[in-house]
This record gives sequence, structure tokens and C-alpha cells, in this order.
Amino acid sequence: MIEQQQRPKQPMGPMISMLLMMVVMFAILPFRATIGQYMHFVLNPLIGFNGLYPVLTIFCAGILLIVFTTLIRHFTTDWNAQAKSQQISKAFSKEMREAQMNRDVKRMEKLRKQQQEIMSMSMAQSSKQMKLMPITMVIAMSIFFWLYHFLEVIAAVNDGAVNVVAPWNPKWNLLGASFWFPNFIWIYMFVSMPLGQVFTKVLQFFTMKRAKESEEYIINERL
Repeated sequence: MIEQQQRPKQPMGPMISMLLMMVVMFAILPFRATIGQYMHFVLNPLIGFNGLYPVLTIFCAGILLIVFTTLIRHFTTDWNAQAKSQQISKAFSKEMREAQMNRDVKRMEKLRKQQQEIMSMSMAQSSKQMKLMPITMVIAMSIFFWLYHFLEVIAAVNDGAVNVVAPWNPKWNLLGASFWFPNFIWIYMFVSMPLGQVFTKVLQFFTMKRAKESEEYIINERL
């Protein structure tokens, strides 16, 4: 009962951002065909390859989307503050576990008083990222709408299907569905998930390295 009373209130920022993202998603869904057609004028000359290599086009679209959204997230995120918040949360959890194992009541009470501040710090970082989700969602869905339109154009001259050779099916239709998702989405996920992680880690590494070098430079100048 005491722990429930001391539990900090969750900020409304992430919930509002999630709600806004859902509103945006449902708002643009009826305009899927129109958005896809307009995006066709921009993306088809760049990565359409005259409809000859649809899988390569999907790969390029995935790379384009990941690079664009990752750069937006990177330049709007304070990675130093996020790393500091993660370190503080990790140290706090370690201290709390040790206090619980040792049954140190005074130490646990002291840590509980600091818990709200630490959770607020972590949620503030998460809230900043959640605010960007509606923007990245619009970009992602626009590219998905274009891919759907792009494949439909190819299918119109190929008996209504866009078949590619896959290890499990020599005529795998990209416009077909597997496990409730269009097949071309699975190709996109295969590209974007590992690439997004690698690209984010590389940007984080160079950002942290630059910050460390700047900090060392300032210290040396003062000395």
C-alpha cells in the first residue's frame, strides 16, 4: 500500500504523442492512393529503376527511410543526456537491489525518495523521442504508400502480380500477404531493422567521441 502511494505519476507526454500518432495514421489512410501517386513523381526517378528491379527498389526505399528518420532522431536527441540518464538508472537499480538483499530499510527509504526524480529524468528522455514519432510515421507511411502504388503499376502489366524468386517460393508475389502483412513489408523490415540499429550506433559513437574530445580540449585549455 505504501509503495503504491509513493509510486510517481507517469507524465502525459508519451500518451499524448502516441494518441497523436494514431490520429495522424488514421487521418492519412484514406489518402493512400493520392499520396502514393504524388510520391511516385519524386521517388520513381530516383529508385524506381523503370520497374525492372522491384526488390532493389524496396531495399533502396528502406535505406532511404531509415537514413532520413535516423538523422531526424539523431539531431533532435541529446545522446549525452540520454547516456547519463541510463547510467544513473542502472546505478540506482544496482543500489536498490543491494539494499533489498541486505534488508537495509533506511537505505531503501532514502533510495525511494530519489526514485521519482530518476524516473522523471528517464521519462523526459523517452518523451522527447515520442514527440518525433508522428513525424517519422508520416514519412514512413508516405514511402509505404508509394511502394504499394509502385508495385500496383508493375502488377497492372503483369497479370496483377509482382512475382520474384525466393528460396521458399519461385513465384513469390510481393503484393501478396504473409502473416497479415504485405510481402514487400517483410523485405523492408529485413533491411531496416539491422540497418537502423547499425546506423544509430555509428552516429552515437561519433557524437559521444566528439563530445569527449571537446570536453578534454576544454579541460586542457583551462590547465
